[in-house]
Amino acid sequence: MTVTPGGDGDIPLSTTGLTAGMLQPDPTVGGLTGHPGSSTEGSTFDYTVDLPKGSQYARFDLDTTDNMADLDLVVYQLDAAGTPIAAFQSATGSADERVNLLAPAAGSYLVEVTVYAAPLPGATFDRRTYSVAKKGAEFTLTPPILPGT
Repeated sequence: MTVTPGGDGDIPLSTTGLTAGMLQPDPTVGGLTGHPGSSTEGSTFDYTVDLPKGSQYARFDLDTTDNMADLDLVVYQLDAAGTPIAAFQSATGSADERVNLLAPAAGSYLVEVTVYAAPLPGATFDRRTYSVAKKGAEFTLTPPILPGT
């Protein structure tokens, strides 16, 4: 991109901001085909996500393709033995759910999805996890300093 500085002096560059979300695979088929979450009314399933040390923010996002469905989302923080020690929930009458954690503790989190209601033959949905580190996603800035002239 072209940058036109608004003044004189060097401008050091750094990365910050959002990191691309990780699309979670469907545990029943082990892949990412189409919308990788799918289930029928009354079904519950879960998956584990590891958040790295230094995460400033984490988002667990559940997005269904059918807004007539009702899905619920619970995120459990796990201790070293795998026992839940805290729970965060988004269980509205909405089809889409989201849990946001500010400065989450590093470690494992169990994410539980429940299909509370779904039109036949079932609901399809995407599950994404976002973890934002202090400096954002890793990438190289060239040049690392812009000369302001």
